[in-house]
This record gives sequence, C-alpha cells and structure tokens, in this order.
Amino acid sequence: MSMALSMRTLLATDTQIPETVRARIASGDPDSARHLMTLGVNECEAEQPLWRIARHTAIYPKDKRLPDEVPLARQDFHDMAVVMEEHMRGRQFLVGDGVTVADFVAAYTLDWANEVHLLEGTPELRGYMERMYARPQAPPRIAQALASVRA
Repeated sequence: MSMALSMRTLLATDTQIPETVRARIASGDPDSARHLMTLGVNECEAEQPLWRIARHTAIYPKDKRLPDEVPLARQDFHDMAVVMEEHMRGRQFLVGDGVTVADFVAAYTLDWANEVHLLEGTPELRGYMERMYARPQAPPRIAQALASVRA
C-alpha cells in the first residue's frame, strides 16, 4: 500500500485531523502525507519512551516507579533513533526541502533525548538537532530554558 493510499485510509477514520490537513493529504500531496506520518512517528516512537523514562525516574511518586521500565524505554528510543539516523543521512530536513513543524517537534524531542543521554552514537541526529537550534528564531534548548527558570 502506498503512503498516499495509507494516509487516505487514515483520513477516512481519524476525526482528529484538521480539515485543511485532510484536504492536502486527500489531494495526493506526498509531502503532506510524509509530514503527518513523521509527526505521528515522533509522538508514538520517540516521545513515548522519553515519557516512560521521565515517569519512572522523576514524575511518579517513588513507590509507584518501576526501575526496570527505564532500560526498556531506553532501548525503545534507541531502536527508533537507529531508523531516524538512517533517514537523516544526506538530508537537512525530515520532509522535503524546507523546515516544517515536523522538524520543530523532532528537534525538541531530540533535545529531550539528549538531556537523558540517548543520542550517543547518532551523529546525524545530533547534527540535525544542532542545525535546528542554530536557526535565528529557534527557542532555547531545554537545558537553557531550565537554567533560566531556576535562576
């Protein structure tokens, strides 16, 4: 099944997708389909392991934390990072030839992963994250933002 056909199937069943995005994907615009899929992969495959790590190391009360969950979550993130590392070889952006919302979201997620030391051995992802944060209008990195709040 092609990516465009998969996205059309998704559109028929997912009521959470804004109408403007639905129209672009339904028209067969492959970059729109890739953009939406990239956002979904980030949310499901990259953010979820980071949330699991945060919950079981800091968010949950100590008596509710499951320490064995942390290495599993780290491995889940690593598995996704290997795929994303390969995807980014020779690319400046996740989708197409210009920056998109998917890049902003991915850069933040990678910065979060960097804060918990999950980007070792991923030079493409580290370089991509650095380029995204080097943009003139980029927000502060997580460490900078936390430092400013604590000051």
